[in-house]
Amino acid sequence: MKNNKGFAITATIYGFLILFLIILLSVLSVMRSQNNRSITISEKIENKLFPINEVVIGSPQENDFSMITKRGKYYANVFCGTSTTPNEYFFYAGNNFDGNNIVLYKNNGQKVTSTDCSAVTSIIVTKYYTNDSVNNIKQDMQEGQQNYWKYINPAGTFNITYNSNTNMNKIEFVGGANWESIYYPISLEKDKKYTISFKYKINAQYQMLDSNEGGIAYQILTNKPYDTNNSSSLVYQSKSGHLPNTTTTENTVNIEFTAENDGTYYLNFNFGYVADGREATNIDIGKFSITES
Repeated sequence: MKNNKGFAITATIYGFLILFLIILLSVLSVMRSQNNRSITISEKIENKLFPINEVVIGSPQENDFSMITKRGKYYANVFCGTSTTPNEYFFYAGNNFDGNNIVLYKNNGQKVTSTDCSAVTSIIVTKYYTNDSVNNIKQDMQEGQQNYWKYINPAGTFNITYNSNTNMNKIEFVGGANWESIYYPISLEKDKKYTISFKYKINAQYQMLDSNEGGIAYQILTNKPYDTNNSSSLVYQSKSGHLPNTTTTENTVNIEFTAENDGTYYLNFNFGYVADGREATNIDIGKFSITES
């Protein structure tokens, strides 16, 4: 009888190698799937929640970042090393970006590595996508254009100015009859968890309509706010709160919730909780963000 011990050991080793290869491929597949999901979520949040404006640069100049005056997603022809053929990459930038510490991404959402581009020799920004309303309550509101934020102003008066240095909006408000609101419609997906964040600063004490209820309310609503009542019947999953009526430093509010249905929800600031006809309320609100998990 032949000794098959060596053959058996070899077969066992090959078996383990095949098993290892299967596990490795499975892990890589899961990582790729998770990464694609992250990219998809980022694109959904970026493209879905806010109106996006495309701007094509007519005469792009090499290493010129002067057009970057707004937060946005910028596409560029990037030359690497000695190559005379550019790669199209994109990057994110905010106000007063000067090109330093730039992080480039490929069109599939992956970061550009030294393997992709050994050394950046020049960047020519060709187009960008930007939206003032991501962090700003639009000045357009005062002009009645209502392209971004909407407002209900049956009797009160809003005076809103945006500070591009702080990304905060100074809101001066004098209340009148009925319920005045500033709101923003957001399209969300069923069973997804969202966190909406913003910062506020109360610059001067103001009088509340009813001290038992609280000051200016922030609300997540299932429909547009009413001007005849406080919209409490529209509040989604009890996601509401009140800003203080006394002076504060800059503070952050985080609102976490899961959307039970596909559709439009509304981030609402309800100024109807301010006493009518009093001295102007003076607050700062801004630095809005939304994340999905």
